[in-house]
Amino acid sequence: MSEMNANKMILEDLRKKIASGEYALGSRLPNERELADYYEVSRVPVREALKVLSDQGVLETKRGVGTFVRSTAKVMITGKETSPFVKTEQVLLETIHLRRILESEAAALAAKNATRSEIDQLENALISTIREIRKVKMGEENTFFEADERFHMLVAKLSHDELFPNCLSAMQGIIATHQYWSLKMTTPMDEFVSYHSAIFENILLHNEKGAREAMASHLSRVEELLKRNQDM
Repeated sequence: MSEMNANKMILEDLRKKIASGEYALGSRLPNERELADYYEVSRVPVREALKVLSDQGVLETKRGVGTFVRSTAKVMITGKETSPFVKTEQVLLETIHLRRILESEAAALAAKNATRSEIDQLENALISTIREIRKVKMGEENTFFEADERFHMLVAKLSHDELFPNCLSAMQGIIATHQYWSLKMTTPMDEFVSYHSAIFENILLHNEKGAREAMASHLSRVEELLKRNQDM
């Protein structure tokens, strides 16, 4: 297969994966080497396909972080079909509102029910988010999204109510999009550290009201950032 044909094939396949939601809004794509291995080609046609999608505003590359899906609305499967994600912004705002309700109550129950060993696990998860956000600030390769997801999921599990982790598991794609836009729109990235620390400290102190309010403040801030992005 020529590089020109490979480039066209990769470009079309990436568009389909984005439009179908396999690569959801805000999600990080595999790196060039991984994509080249997947398509069994050199990195050259992969790089060209990514460049086309970046020029179209579909993808965005952040140095030291990776390439992310920036827009699904601009993806075309054929000349007549557009992406099904027409009301993405509305979905994001509705789901962050739902998360604020669910996770605030989960944090309160975690403060009530978490054991000493579970709180130690949460502390380790907090330290991991701090370490990874520093890498983001330095433009280094990082796993911040994974660390952030782990922290929130652990708070849900510490509630000792299966409803909360099950709900978060069902929303993984949406949560990844919340992460992407809130990180992109946040100027002082240490905000994440402050919010996570406040949540942890209140759970450590078994302060149910404080944990509920800390989580609500954190996700209210994410909602504010999502609205700001929508208004731009």
